[in-house]
Amino acid sequence: MIRRPPRSTLFPYTTLFRSAKCKSQQESSGETVKHSTPSAEKMAMFLSKSVALLTMNMEQPWTIKPWHVKVSLRKGGIMVPDYAIKLPDKPISGPNLELEGKCFLVTITINECETVTVRCRIHHWHNNPLKRLPNVKGYWEGPLDPIFPEDEAILITLPKPPGPKTIET
Repeated sequence: MIRRPPRSTLFPYTTLFRSAKCKSQQESSGETVKHSTPSAEKMAMFLSKSVALLTMNMEQPWTIKPWHVKVSLRKGGIMVPDYAIKLPDKPISGPNLELEGKCFLVTITINECETVTVRCRIHHWHNNPLKRLPNVKGYWEGPLDPIFPEDEAILITLPKPPGPKTIET
Protein backbone atom coordinates (compact mmCIF):
# COMPACT_ATOMS: atom_id res chain seq x y z
CA MET A 1 0.00 0.00 0.00
CA ILE A 2 1.32 3.44 -0.93
CA ARG A 3 1.11 6.07 1.76
CA ARG A 4 -0.14 9.41 0.44
CA PRO A 5 0.90 12.77 1.89
CA PRO A 6 -1.79 14.96 3.44
CA ARG A 7 -3.54 17.31 1.02
CA SER A 8 -2.61 20.33 3.10
CA THR A 9 1.07 20.14 2.14
CA LEU A 10 2.71 21.74 -0.84
CA PHE A 11 5.31 19.03 -1.04
CA PRO A 12 5.15 15.52 0.38
CA TYR A 13 6.02 15.31 4.08
CA THR A 14 6.81 19.02 4.46
CA THR A 15 4.89 21.71 6.32
CA LEU A 16 3.18 24.78 4.95
CA PHE A 17 4.89 28.15 5.02
CA ARG A 18 3.08 30.52 7.36
CA SER A 19 1.22 32.52 4.75
CA ALA A 20 -1.40 35.16 5.52
CA LYS A 21 -4.10 32.61 4.66
CA CYS A 22 -2.58 30.05 7.04
CA LYS A 23 -2.37 32.65 9.83
CA SER A 24 -5.97 33.76 9.40
CA GLN A 25 -7.21 30.14 9.44
CA GLN A 26 -5.26 29.50 12.62
CA GLU A 27 -6.61 32.65 14.30
CA SER A 28 -10.20 31.84 13.34
CA SER A 29 -9.87 28.29 14.68
CA GLY A 30 -8.84 29.65 18.09
CA GLU A 31 -5.48 27.86 18.19
CA THR A 32 -2.72 29.65 20.04
CA VAL A 33 0.83 28.97 18.93
CA LYS A 34 3.68 30.56 20.80
CA HIS A 35 6.15 30.28 17.90
CA SER A 36 5.71 29.87 14.18
CA THR A 37 8.13 26.94 14.01
CA PRO A 38 10.19 24.91 16.51
CA SER A 39 13.38 26.37 15.05
CA ALA A 40 12.01 29.91 15.50
CA GLU A 41 11.64 29.23 19.22
CA LYS A 42 15.24 28.02 19.45
CA MET A 43 16.50 30.97 17.40
CA ALA A 44 14.60 33.45 19.59
CA MET A 45 16.15 31.93 22.72
CA PHE A 46 19.63 31.96 21.17
CA LEU A 47 19.33 35.58 20.03
CA SER A 48 17.98 36.76 23.38
CA LYS A 49 21.14 35.40 25.05
CA SER A 50 23.48 36.83 22.40
CA VAL A 51 25.49 40.04 22.34
CA ALA A 52 26.28 41.30 18.84
CA LEU A 53 29.64 43.10 18.74
CA LEU A 54 29.54 46.00 16.28
CA THR A 55 33.07 46.94 15.23
CA MET A 56 33.05 50.59 14.21
CA ASN A 57 35.77 52.74 12.62
CA MET A 58 37.69 55.17 14.87
CA GLU A 59 38.54 57.55 11.99
CA GLN A 60 35.51 57.80 9.70
CA PRO A 61 32.17 59.25 10.86
CA TRP A 62 29.35 56.69 11.04
CA THR A 63 25.76 56.24 12.12
CA ILE A 64 24.58 52.74 12.98
CA LYS A 65 22.31 51.25 10.32
CA PRO A 66 20.60 47.83 10.12
CA TRP A 67 23.38 46.47 7.91
CA HIS A 68 25.91 46.99 10.74
CA VAL A 69 23.86 44.64 12.94
CA LYS A 70 23.37 42.26 10.01
CA VAL A 71 27.14 41.99 9.47
CA SER A 72 27.79 41.45 13.17
CA LEU A 73 25.23 38.65 13.36
CA ARG A 74 26.54 37.11 10.14
CA LYS A 75 29.99 36.84 11.78
CA GLY A 76 28.28 34.61 14.33
CA GLY A 77 26.65 32.51 11.60
CA ILE A 78 23.19 34.08 11.78
CA MET A 79 21.66 35.41 8.58
CA VAL A 80 19.13 38.21 9.13
CA PRO A 81 17.70 40.43 6.38
CA ASP A 82 17.87 44.21 6.83
CA TYR A 83 14.08 44.57 6.95
CA ALA A 84 13.91 42.26 10.00
CA ILE A 85 16.12 44.57 12.12
CA LYS A 86 14.60 47.49 14.00
CA LEU A 87 17.07 49.95 15.49
CA PRO A 88 16.43 52.32 18.41
CA ASP A 89 14.50 55.48 17.55
CA LYS A 90 17.46 57.70 18.49
CA PRO A 91 20.40 57.52 16.06
CA ILE A 92 23.76 56.30 17.34
CA SER A 93 26.70 58.09 15.71
CA GLY A 94 30.45 58.21 16.12
CA PRO A 95 33.31 57.83 16.39
CA ASN A 96 32.67 58.53 20.06
CA LEU A 97 34.91 56.74 22.55
CA GLU A 98 32.33 57.35 25.28
CA LEU A 99 30.25 54.67 23.51
CA GLU A 100 33.05 52.08 23.71
CA GLY A 101 31.74 48.86 25.24
CA LYS A 102 28.24 50.27 25.78
CA CYS A 103 25.10 48.43 24.71
CA PHE A 104 21.93 49.25 22.86
CA LEU A 105 18.96 47.08 21.98
CA VAL A 106 17.60 46.09 18.58
CA THR A 107 14.46 44.14 17.77
CA ILE A 108 14.71 41.30 15.27
CA THR A 109 11.65 39.80 13.63
CA ILE A 110 11.75 36.05 12.96
CA ASN A 111 9.55 34.61 10.16
CA GLU A 112 7.62 37.90 10.09
CA CYS A 113 5.84 36.67 13.27
CA GLU A 114 7.94 36.68 16.44
CA THR A 115 10.11 39.49 17.70
CA VAL A 116 13.13 39.16 19.96
CA THR A 117 15.28 41.80 21.65
CA VAL A 118 19.01 41.50 21.00
CA ARG A 119 21.85 43.29 22.77
CA CYS A 120 24.48 45.03 20.65
CA ARG A 121 27.80 46.30 21.98
CA ILE A 122 29.96 48.91 20.25
CA HIS A 123 33.70 48.42 19.77
CA HIS A 124 35.93 51.01 18.09
CA TRP A 125 38.61 49.77 15.70
CA HIS A 126 41.55 51.45 13.98
CA ASN A 127 43.51 50.06 11.02
CA ASN A 128 46.77 51.33 12.51
CA PRO A 129 47.83 48.92 15.29
CA LEU A 130 49.51 51.78 17.19
CA LYS A 131 46.22 53.71 17.45
CA ARG A 132 44.01 50.77 18.49
CA LEU A 133 42.42 50.65 21.90
CA PRO A 134 44.27 48.42 24.38
CA ASN A 135 43.15 44.80 24.49
CA VAL A 136 41.06 44.18 27.61
CA LYS A 137 41.02 40.53 28.65
CA GLY A 138 37.51 39.26 29.31
CA TYR A 139 35.75 42.46 28.17
CA TRP A 140 32.64 40.38 27.35
CA GLU A 141 32.28 39.49 31.01
CA GLY A 142 32.01 43.14 32.04
CA PRO A 143 28.76 44.91 32.78
CA LEU A 144 26.44 45.73 29.90
CA ASP A 145 26.09 49.49 30.31
CA PRO A 146 23.30 50.89 28.12
CA ILE A 147 23.76 53.85 25.80
CA PHE A 148 20.18 54.89 26.51
CA PRO A 149 19.15 54.88 30.21
CA GLU A 150 15.64 53.69 29.35
CA ASP A 151 17.13 50.39 28.07
CA GLU A 152 18.61 49.47 31.47
CA ALA A 153 15.40 47.87 32.77
CA ILE A 154 15.14 45.70 29.64
CA LEU A 155 18.83 44.70 29.78
CA ILE A 156 18.33 43.37 33.31
CA THR A 157 15.41 41.16 32.23
CA LEU A 158 17.17 39.55 29.25
CA PRO A 159 18.79 36.14 29.79
CA LYS A 160 22.47 36.39 30.61
CA PRO A 161 24.83 35.63 27.75
CA PRO A 162 26.81 32.40 28.15
CA GLY A 163 30.38 32.81 29.31
CA PRO A 164 33.34 31.76 27.21
CA LYS A 165 34.04 28.05 26.91
CA THR A 166 37.16 26.95 28.70
CA ILE A 167 39.16 23.81 28.13
CA GLU A 168 40.56 22.14 31.22
CA THR A 169 43.96 20.54 30.89
